[in-house]
Amino acid sequence: MVNYRRGLCKILVYACCIISLQGCLLDRLIETKMLLCEEKVKAVPDNGISIIFDHPVLFDSDIITIIGIQPTRRSEVDRELLLEYLVRRKGDDPDRIYDVSITFQFNNEEGRYKLAKAFVDKKITNLLSFELLNEVLKSGCTARLKGKTVEVDLATIDLMKLPKVPEIKKVLGYPHLANANTVTYSYKLDLSDTAEIVIFYDHTTGGMSNVRITYFRYVFEVDFANKLAKGKLKNWRNATALGFLIAVSP
Repeated sequence: MVNYRRGLCKILVYACCIISLQGCLLDRLIETKMLLCEEKVKAVPDNGISIIFDHPVLFDSDIITIIGIQPTRRSEVDRELLLEYLVRRKGDDPDRIYDVSITFQFNNEEGRYKLAKAFVDKKITNLLSFELLNEVLKSGCTARLKGKTVEVDLATIDLMKLPKVPEIKKVLGYPHLANANTVTYSYKLDLSDTAEIVIFYDHTTGGMSNVRITYFRYVFEVDFANKLAKGKLKNWRNATALGFLIAVSP
């Protein structure tokens, strides 16, 4: 009876999200997860690294809705649309050498722009190889909703490929805060939203043990020791974000 009620509640929440999410975004998120399971989303070398979607599904409006803010730059050329998000380091970076960007490329299919490729900033590719990114993408297929948290199994990821903290400092600059076993980086996404990255590490080896990323409505934690990643919401009243988490659950 308890399982029946839980199942019914999930169906009701799912239905409410579908009603509140315009254009069945929830359905497209579920389809995108299936692409991860079928390994039809992959990272490839491309003057850095690009993430290719073999079967474009998500609309440009979907990406804006999920991220929660308008892109820094938007450009349309022929039948392509580019959305660029620039993440600026807070404070001491007058030359903007530590800014990080990600660009989404959409192709026009049947009158709608659909996500075909994502270009990852070279700073990130200096830390994460395309082999490691592919392992991360494949792990997305294991995503499961447990209570109010999405959990992703990272068992297939080779921890030896992860960057050490000295490498991170070289690429991202000196952290805003640092102590014996943590470093913290703070970024600004627009006039109001900020993101914070806290890295826990073994100070003797420089290897990462845990990473916590707080951004907008999301909180992500990666536990490398137990090879488990978790994502949750700051505010469960947000239907879009709730739908995003439900979409990746079985």
